[in-house]
Amino acid sequence: MIKKLFIILFLSLLLINVTYSDDTKVTKYGDPIKYKKITPFKDLVKNPGKYKNKEVVIEGFVNAVCQTKGCWMELKNGKDKLRVEFKDYAFFVPYDSKGKKVRVQGKIERREVKEETLKHWLEEAGEPKFKIDKIKGNQKVLIFTASGVEMEGGSELSPEQIQKIQSGTSHEH
Repeated sequence: MIKKLFIILFLSLLLINVTYSDDTKVTKYGDPIKYKKITPFKDLVKNPGKYKNKEVVIEGFVNAVCQTKGCWMELKNGKDKLRVEFKDYAFFVPYDSKGKKVRVQGKIERREVKEETLKHWLEEAGEPKFKIDKIKGNQKVLIFTASGVEMEGGSELSPEQIQKIQSGTSHEH
């Protein structure tokens, strides 16, 4: 019996080691993330006022990315979604970030966003026209302004993306 327990414990430890291995490449964008504590994504979305003017770290998966320059992304964690912009328009993420796990540090706020801006965001995400046409009127939107991003399996920006960023094309975000 003790031998069986030992084997189960040993195998469990091996599994934990495999599950939490640090072999995954993490690419960093923007400022380094300085906080270790992760704020539950669901809590942040459900009660953003509790975190107003506080810098927090959240985790989620990239659900969409600006396909113009990579200047914003949408995160998803379970059923909750959140728009993430990058502080001072100072950094960008690769176009191919969709589906990647990220950790982001920044602040949450609720903003009134104009109808045309909402439609523009959907265009940048490559959404179909019928979805864009459904947007009617201004909306209050939760926006997380990130100072730094850590992305598992992230890549470098493509030459095409770098060229778009350097071209200085005006951009509404």
